[in-house]
Amino acid sequence: MEAGEGLAPGSGRLHAGVDIRPVSPRSADARRLLTDYLDDLERRLDGWTKAGYVDAAPEELIPPAGALLLAYDGGEAVACGAVHVISPGVAEVKRMFVAPRARGRGIGRALLDVLERAAVELGCDVARLDSTEPLAEAMALYRSAGYVEIGDYNGNPNATAWLERRLRSR
Repeated sequence: MEAGEGLAPGSGRLHAGVDIRPVSPRSADARRLLTDYLDDLERRLDGWTKAGYVDAAPEELIPPAGALLLAYDGGEAVACGAVHVISPGVAEVKRMFVAPRARGRGIGRALLDVLERAAVELGCDVARLDSTEPLAEAMALYRSAGYVEIGDYNGNPNATAWLERRLRSR
């Protein structure tokens, strides 16, 4: 699913004006939201810094390796999320971020749903993710979506929780 392919624009539509679609990781909107995501983590997490942060290579976020999705509200990019195949049948949800001005409207839940559909389209039946307990809203979203805690699968020193959800039966 190259940017503009696979998930059709509108496939993640929430209501009039909000649309979730795949984009190139090199797009200006993607770069801005990913920068905002890192800035938000730095503000919210005591001791977390961008220094030492390892970002995904752009080719990891395009099919067949993955996908980067953005949510647009009235034409403005307000949320992002990515999915990356980490092993046969297993995808990792990454870079989930909703801009503060767009929070509380269900965009994060819709974005997670579309990311899971993208993982299935990439041939995966399990989604994993890591997070940290201080991001209470994110942790609540993941748990309410059916993610359950598992052991550390990726060695991320910034994570305090690792979760997984079966997307479809094998």
